[in-house]
Amino acid sequence: GGTGVVATYDSGVPGTHVCFRAELDALPIAEPNTFGHRSVHALISHKCGHDGHATIVLGLAARLARAPGEVVRKGRGTFLFQP
Repeated sequence: GGTGVVATYDSGVPGTHVCFRAELDALPIAEPNTFGHRSVHALISHKCGHDGHATIVLGLAARLARAPGEVVRKGRGTFLFQP
């Protein structure tokens, strides 16, 4: 649970509605690593690649913002970051 984010781009041209979803959660697993990007919370870590998935969806949304007609030519695209 928690707060998610959703953003929808509408090309203004009728077409398919596609949703790109990324999870934003962590697992109750201790992270014994010592590198700089490790979890700073005891018994909370990201072990399933969700950080990578969220980065990919955010990158796609950023690309859409820079060149909307090249990413979604018709229909709608929704970017969902779900806790």
